[in-house]
Order: sequence, then C-alpha cells, then structure tokens
Amino acid sequence: MPLHICHLSILNPAQHSRIFHKEALSMVAAGHKVSIIAQDPSPQPYDLQGVRIIPMAPFSRLSWQRFRAPARIRSLAQRVQADVFFIHTPELLGMAQRLKQAFPAARFVYDMHEDYALNIRTAGYYPLILKGFLARRVQAAERRFAEWGDAVVYAEDSFAGLVEMQKGQSIFVRNRFRMPENAPIPSMPGNDAMPLMLFSGTVAENWGIMRAVELWKELNRFLPLQLKVAGVVYDAALKRKIHEAVATSGLPDRFTWLGDGNYLPHSEILNAIATCSLGVAPYVLRPNILDRIPTRFHEYMAFGKPMVFTRNPAWDQLNKAASFGMGLQWPLQTVEVADLAARIQAGWQTKVDASHWAWEGEERRLLDLLSTF
Repeated sequence: MPLHICHLSILNPAQHSRIFHKEALSMVAAGHKVSIIAQDPSPQPYDLQGVRIIPMAPFSRLSWQRFRAPARIRSLAQRVQADVFFIHTPELLGMAQRLKQAFPAARFVYDMHEDYALNIRTAGYYPLILKGFLARRVQAAERRFAEWGDAVVYAEDSFAGLVEMQKGQSIFVRNRFRMPENAPIPSMPGNDAMPLMLFSGTVAENWGIMRAVELWKELNRFLPLQLKVAGVVYDAALKRKIHEAVATSGLPDRFTWLGDGNYLPHSEILNAIATCSLGVAPYVLRPNILDRIPTRFHEYMAFGKPMVFTRNPAWDQLNKAASFGMGLQWPLQTVEVADLAARIQAGWQTKVDASHWAWEGEERRLLDLLSTF
C-alpha cells in the first residue's frame, strides 16, 4: 500500500546523499509519496524528482537557530500529516514523541547515520565542557525512543545494538551508492593534463583535509599533480588554514576548490569524482570512524576511481576483498609516497564488483521495512 513518508532533519541538507538520493528516490520509485523537511536555500517548497522539499533556511552546527529548529520542524511536520516519519537527527526524537501524540496512527523510524554520542565525545565540534553532557542527553533520547518507536535503521554494521528496540524493528540500510539515471560518464584528465587528486565530501580536520594538502605537496616532488576539493567547510578558521597552506606551497596554480567551501549539490560532487584520477580520504583515526565504511569509498568504487586512505584494519580488510585503493601510514613514509606516485603516473584505475558498493540490496531492506507498516 502506498504510504506518505516524511523525512525530518536539522543539520542535513534536503538533497543529502542518503536522505534524498538513496532513501527518498527509492521510496518514490516504489510508489510512495515522499516529503523532506530539512535545510535548503529555496524560499518556498518545491518538487524535485517526485520528492516534495519543504525547506528551512540553512544555518551552521553551532548556530542559535539550531535551538529553534525542532519547534519549526514540528510545525511543518504537523501540516504534512504523513503516515511514516523518518527522524535523521537525535535531537528531534523528543519532538517526534510529541508528534506521535498528535498522530497516534503514524509510524516513526529513527534513521541512525552516526553513533551520535560517540561523535560528540570524540569529534571537535563542541566545547570540551559540554561533550559529556550532550552525549548523555543523546543516549537518553535514544533509550526513550526504543520504548515507543517503530524501527531503528542503522547505516553501519558497527552501530548494531546502540538502540535496543523494545517492540519495534532493527534493520541495516548501509550507505552504499545509488547510481543516478543521469550519472556522469567516468573519464580521466586528458593526456596533456596533470593527474588530479580529489578530496570530496565534508571538509574537516578529522576527515583529513590537512593531510590531503600535505600528501599533495609530497607527491609533487615526484610528479606534477593537481588537488581539487569538492565539499563544504563549516569552520571559518579551517578554511583560512587551508588557503594559507596552499598559498605557501608554491603550487597554488595546481589547486582548485569547487564552491570555495560552500555547499555543493551532490551531482557536482559526483561529476568531480567521475573526472578525477584518484580520490584521497586520509582520515584521522578517532573512535567514531574506526569501524565505519565512509560513504565516499562506495562512490569512488562505483566510478572505478582508486582511493587513497589512512591504513585501518576495517578498511584494509575491505581493500583486500575489493581492491579499490591503497592505504597509507601517517606520518607519511617516503617509500609509500613514491609507490603511490608511480601508480598515478602509470594511469592507475580500478574496477570493483558492484556487490561491494551498490545500493540495490540496501534498498530492498528499506522497502521491506515499509511493507510492514
């Protein structure tokens, strides 16, 4: 039976890779009606590929507007009157319980993109004095949801059991890649162009942006190489730090930043992946990333582009099975950089079996969940 499904998020953009490009489009293709209430610069609601986007003006992670967002989202959600609500932000779980009182027949799903409590404790977004308090609040909200909610959806195998549902279901819908119908055709820089290394997605210290700049400079000792960044940065001080590092590198003509740190549509990021020589994901290995498979790994696999990543047991094991890239140690070892440079110079490419990256299996689990409502 077709359902009206509404996705609710505070910080994610409405055209988020998981929320819009994977889940919402899969739901629409299955015959469901889908709305998304999330950040978007449009002044008015609009329809995109069969999905109704109900926008909230964008704001930063630590903005005062974040405190007002749950009330605003609740007001908008009450007008939607959906059959199923997907909650993508833990601080909306309390609001969702009140929404449940207004619409007792509606079903509520907690779509858990992250181990949020662990993120708060280990990532650098929040003041140290608040980290323990905020993490405990998230865990308390998740425990309360487990008592009344209908389902939790885990984006990673390592999240299993974080929300122990008392009556509802627990399923895995991993962040694999859904190839869009109008996907760009993979290509390489022309014969007369320098190889291009791409850093895509969120631009943050933990995600390895400064390591990417360092690796780019080291590789240029062995061969001419461009670095392109395609992603948003939320930290103004980090943005300045990146530009300063590039300016003093002696290689500013080999660096580009799409959007200069502003939000990019996912289609532009995919186009950048399709046309690069290789991707770089030199994460800083903190507890909140160790056992996860980053979304960008699947994106590069799908386009046959090799990925350079920080050596980590979980990723080394995946690479052994899929042969999608090369792990590096940090601090950088000259012999490894020279090996990587030789691979790039030889036109390094990969071809990964779709079973390692494709969304279709995850889509089936998602739609099977909806069939139970």
